[in-house]
Amino acid sequence: MLNNVLLIGGDYQVKLQNFIYASFDLCAIILSVVVLINYIVSKKIHGRTTHLFLTLAICTIVSSVLDCTAVIALSVTGCPVWLGNLLVAINYLGYNVTGVVFVVYAVAVIYDNARIPRWCYAVANVLFVMTVAGVIFATVCLFNYGYRAVPTNLKYAYEGIIYGSQFIALAFSLSLGILQRKKLSKTRQLNIYFFAILNIIAILIQFLVRRIQLSNFALAIAVMLIYVTLQRPEDELDATSGAFNARSFNRRGNMRISANQHFFLFAMEVNNMTVINSSFGLNGGNQVIKEVADRLRALLKKGQYLYRLSGVRFAVMFNTFEEYQSFAARYAGVFDKPVSVANTEVHLTAIACVIDFPEVTNKLSEVEDLIRYYRNSINVSEDIIIADANAIEKARRRELVDFAIQKAINNKSFEVYYQPIFCVTDNTFSGCEALIRLKDDELGFISPDEFIPIAEQNGKIIEVGRFVIEHVCSFIKGRELAKLGIRFVDINLSVIQCMHPEIISDIEQTLKKYDVPRSMVNLEITETASAQSYAMLQTKLNELHSNGFTISLDDFGTGFASVEYLINFPFDVVKLDKSLVWAYMSTKKYEPILQHYMPMLHSLGTKIVAEGVETKQMVDALVALGCDYLQGYYYSKHIPEEQFIQFVTNNGDVKTA
Repeated sequence: MLNNVLLIGGDYQVKLQNFIYASFDLCAIILSVVVLINYIVSKKIHGRTTHLFLTLAICTIVSSVLDCTAVIALSVTGCPVWLGNLLVAINYLGYNVTGVVFVVYAVAVIYDNARIPRWCYAVANVLFVMTVAGVIFATVCLFNYGYRAVPTNLKYAYEGIIYGSQFIALAFSLSLGILQRKKLSKTRQLNIYFFAILNIIAILIQFLVRRIQLSNFALAIAVMLIYVTLQRPEDELDATSGAFNARSFNRRGNMRISANQHFFLFAMEVNNMTVINSSFGLNGGNQVIKEVADRLRALLKKGQYLYRLSGVRFAVMFNTFEEYQSFAARYAGVFDKPVSVANTEVHLTAIACVIDFPEVTNKLSEVEDLIRYYRNSINVSEDIIIADANAIEKARRRELVDFAIQKAINNKSFEVYYQPIFCVTDNTFSGCEALIRLKDDELGFISPDEFIPIAEQNGKIIEVGRFVIEHVCSFIKGRELAKLGIRFVDINLSVIQCMHPEIISDIEQTLKKYDVPRSMVNLEITETASAQSYAMLQTKLNELHSNGFTISLDDFGTGFASVEYLINFPFDVVKLDKSLVWAYMSTKKYEPILQHYMPMLHSLGTKIVAEGVETKQMVDALVALGCDYLQGYYYSKHIPEEQFIQFVTNNGDVKTA
């Protein structure tokens, strides 16, 4: 500050060599200008803290320029007294405004995008009033007495007010940063601490030593450090979409949650991105991500920000439900226009929901869980789903089951149960069906109807399938099932497994490892699953069949496959679903249906297995109908391998009668 200019004998010595006392200010100007230029030309994060940082940087430059101008004017050039007094007064104001701006900036960093408490504004206003009061007091003294003639006690008084307001601003920012440190990352904590402590030390040195121009230089260094560490777009922004990244989303969302703020979160995900990536490659996928981000960003108003969570999952936080409703009205037609990818028009659909925080959940980690749950549980809808607690519970359950699946894969803790299959011709149990079981330490028994679809959706079904094939082959070899009369074991094959490019080599390697013949393994695929990707599945099944594997159509009757369907797929066995078998036994109208199907299926060269057999009456009727094999609780449920061995050993001569 000007009052630190070298004094000799209580008066100024106007000399050219006094220019050295402006050197710290000149360095501050250079540093601040470099930071400002870099800020202007670089990619910026548009937000509250960004605008406040820009204000802080500009205030630092202005303060440094004013101080440097006053020093040069009065100690080097000897400008008129009134002009010197005016420069000193403006310099006081410029310097102290930086303290007030830093208080607001520190509060904005701590509370991020959440609402700033009113008391913070009150503190900033008090500090600003103190600054203005000090400047007015100083101005009156300067113009009444002249800078050189101001009485010492008055000079200390207005300097105390001016430096005191700046000191209080910095001390307040430091204290707030310490008290609210849990809301800040380590980097943000250190920056607030460094800025405040460095400038407090500079104030003390300058006020006490009174010969060194450190204050603005300290400000410039602190601003440069903030720019380098906190205002880095690459730390906050996603490079592909230009939206805020998941790290920023988690930090800002968790700050709102920890502050018990009520907000609404919109989250969405584009469907079928796997197909788009496989068709157009990574560049095409990135093009879609950018286009979706641009369209969503165009719907947002000032103060609303887009976050990319992962893949093509995006989110927006709204302070009120009314803000969300306004956005939702604009979102309705966001995908009406196709996206152009590699000169191809691609029509996009998406799943979207809105979550009330903290009423529905207070965990950001559950947002993507909920999106996955909706994507896999409901049909594509143009409407935005209002998330409820029930959906959250189901999403939580899904993630727990997903974790249990992965844990079982890692620990190889799945179990395989076997259900005997009775051969009508031989009057003996000649086969069995293998069915995987999952028992988790925390969740207990998890039904295959629950965990198999989840394993299919997340791609883990490949590892699950490999486990089953490995376990079955080990069981066939280790327990010498052929000697017990077991000629085949049915293994359920997911359509995803069937489509896997290494399915044939995987199975063949396992068979070879345990020296199990192909005829001992019968691959089953469900009728509903085989309705997907008809042509691709047909090709894969033909490959498996031509490599010597027996193929079964499971759950026949749940989808009522056409004759053409049965002809075009290489099915060796058709398994009648229990619902069709039970309907045949209870409803007269089903009798002609099955009586028509049986000779047709036999004429196609397929064997017929009836599932769900539970009574002697059903056995007699199905044998009379012409079924080749029977399977159901009348004989046995699915049982562990030891029980299965005991069952087959004890029932080797069982008859149908």
